[in-house]
Amino acid sequence: MQTQTTEWYWVTTLPMSQASTGAAVQIGHRRWDIENQGFNELVNQYHADHVYRHEPTAMLVFWLLTQLCLNVFVAFFRRNLKPAVQKAFSMLHVARLMLAELYLPLAREPT
Repeated sequence: MQTQTTEWYWVTTLPMSQASTGAAVQIGHRRWDIENQGFNELVNQYHADHVYRHEPTAMLVFWLLTQLCLNVFVAFFRRNLKPAVQKAFSMLHVARLMLAELYLPLAREPT
């Protein structure tokens, strides 16, 4: 394993009186943590790993819709389900139950 050294530049419009260099770097790293957690959760738990269109605006719209859906689901889980249900079932489990409900009509035999 080879150690790599990188050089980063941080740019901000904040005056030094509001955010020191260390504070600006820390804010940037926190933002990365939020992005990484969001990407990680969407990819590993919800399989959002495919871009369906490669035009930049289409990719942005797809990503924003994905984020909107995730936020609505999280709000539903945290604000609508009773605390006992939240403790008993993970968000992933509830999402899978909802997905199963969406696929249920496809599993039924036609009449």
